[in-house]
Order: sequence, then structure tokens, then C-alpha cells
Amino acid sequence: MEKFELSICLKKFYAVARKQEGREFKVSTLRAIRSGIDRYLKQSLQNKPWSIIGDPVFERVNKTLNAICKKVTREGKIGPVIHKHPITCEQLQKLYESGEITDCDSNNPRKLLQTA
Repeated sequence: MEKFELSICLKKFYAVARKQEGREFKVSTLRAIRSGIDRYLKQSLQNKPWSIIGDPVFERVNKTLNAICKKVTREGKIGPVIHKHPITCEQLQKLYESGEITDCDSNNPRKLLQTA
């Protein structure tokens, strides 16, 4: 697919993208989707030398995405980002003691994955 065709498809996609239950995505999610698509296109199989974020052909697409993000935010259709409190040292120690997480020098791949 050429850049111009892709820009048309992306513009339509951003306008209609919804969660399975029909609600709209958060602004950060829409931008993460765009970044993911950009990374995918740069991978060795596709190996596109351009970016959907910075290439002038995609300028209107990105303006559309920004307008959608502003509209969704202004209408209050999405909630704010809720940041969780970091875990305390006591909670971290409890995780180590219970075996839920392990030191990085462990030879148990499952424990390393679980800790990550």
C-alpha cells in the first residue's frame, strides 16, 4: 500500500476506532495505536523508510487524529488517566518473601518472567 492510500485508510480508522463495547479510546491509547502502526511499518518485513507520524503525506491524518482527541476530551467521553500509587518498600519486601517476584540472577525462567 502506498503512502497516500494508507493516509486515507488511517484517517477513516481514527474516526471510527472504538473499544469492543463501543466506547471511545482514551487519547493516550489512540496515540499509542498510531505509534504501534508506525513501528510495525518500520520493521524489517515492511521496511518503510517513512513515518506516519512525521511524513508530510500524513499531516492531514495527524491533524484529524489530534482533532478527534480534542473533541473526545472536550466532550468528556473519556475519563482522565488515573495513576496508581507506587508500591511501598514493605509491599515489595512482602512480594519477595512470598516468592511472587525474585532476584534478576535467578535461573528459573518462569520467576524471571513473573518478576518482569
